[in-house]
Amino acid sequence: MKRLVLFILSLLAFLTIEAKSTFWIDGPSDMYRRIRVVNHTSYSNFSCRLVVLNEAPDGTLVRGDLYGIYRLKGYNDVDTNTSWINRGTLMGLEMPADFPDDVEVSVHYSGLRVYVTLTNKGDFESF
Repeated sequence: MKRLVLFILSLLAFLTIEAKSTFWIDGPSDMYRRIRVVNHTSYSNFSCRLVVLNEAPDGTLVRGDLYGIYRLKGYNDVDTNTSWINRGTLMGLEMPADFPDDVEVSVHYSGLRVYVTLTNKGDFESF
């Protein structure tokens, strides 16, 4: 019974999440130890997920393993997941389906860390 309840809850969680952005891990190192997600959006108290995406033979992207769940409480909040990830991995950012706005993602690298910064769509200024 306990397994059935957990299975149903995991299905519900999967149905209420959708991928908002994709990006490649393409920094200078072969492997990275941590991915840190930084909230620079106007939203607070939300969770997001980073998942590994795989390419199917027909060219479509298929959701792979869950890399981490990040809980962000407010502006400039940071959450970290420590697990090795290879350069060349395609990642997807999943936000709750009822999240009010799309977010943009910027990625930068420092040592063996990957920083993923979330901003409101259109907040980047052009130079």
